[in-house]
Amino acid sequence: MDGLILIDKPAGMTSFGVVDKIKRRIKKTKVGHSGTLDPQATGLLLILIGRATKIVEYLYELHKEYVAGAMIGIRTDTQDIWGKIESQEGADQIKREDIEALIPKFCGKIKQIPPMVSALHYQGERLYKLAKKGIVVERKERNVTIYRLNLMDFKEGEHPEVRFDVVCSGGTYIRTLFADIGEALGRGAALNYLRRVKIGDFEIERAVTLERFFEIDDGKLESIVLPIAEILSFLPEVRVDDPYRILHGQPFRYLGGPIGLFRILSDEGVLLGIGRGENKIGRPVKVLADFDDL
Repeated sequence: MDGLILIDKPAGMTSFGVVDKIKRRIKKTKVGHSGTLDPQATGLLLILIGRATKIVEYLYELHKEYVAGAMIGIRTDTQDIWGKIESQEGADQIKREDIEALIPKFCGKIKQIPPMVSALHYQGERLYKLAKKGIVVERKERNVTIYRLNLMDFKEGEHPEVRFDVVCSGGTYIRTLFADIGEALGRGAALNYLRRVKIGDFEIERAVTLERFFEIDDGKLESIVLPIAEILSFLPEVRVDDPYRILHGQPFRYLGGPIGLFRILSDEGVLLGIGRGENKIGRPVKVLADFDDL
């Protein structure tokens, strides 16, 4: 079995925990995921099966859409309400128009410092594991892009609650986005809700819950697995008349077509792999087929 399963992750479970549960059913097959969701977050998780695990690196940068909320006036060590409170002050003077006035500042290309509770590595160890030990290290600022930041709801109170629809580049930390908005308001903010609803062209409406995944009969399980060719549909395609060159990792010529990354297909439409091309010379960078597929 090779392909992609769209899972609607429940709250209270890590992304690795979801992978582990799926591995117990789909045995003797590689299983992985693209794009970690925090334990308290819910929503779309891309589960890669078999040969599809080879393409995980090409999915990280897909645009992502979230419905996310925060409470103004609260700062925590994890930038969410489940962390240790570092400061708390009334923010009832903050109004909807104050939030709306800040939106343009946080749209487009912005800079973020990854939170200590992220899955990034530092000297061979995950940041969140260091955070659990009470260790804080310096993190490099990184560039991300916010394509849409739409205020969906605002509730007044001592700690006003906001809810946004956010479309962003891969690598964006929503908790940090809200924390930075809170700092711009002079009150701080802590994430209190996060649901991922879209990754690239994959939408939450097509996903199945873990409960539903285990209810599907073995014989019908492949019906929810998207083929690798569909997963990579966001890449342009190049067709070749000698598929064996691709399987051997050899360079090839192609007429016109794209520069950069593309899917490589045989004349018969078999997905052979991913290539990179320039000046009509392509090179396979990831072979996804084998000789039995031809």
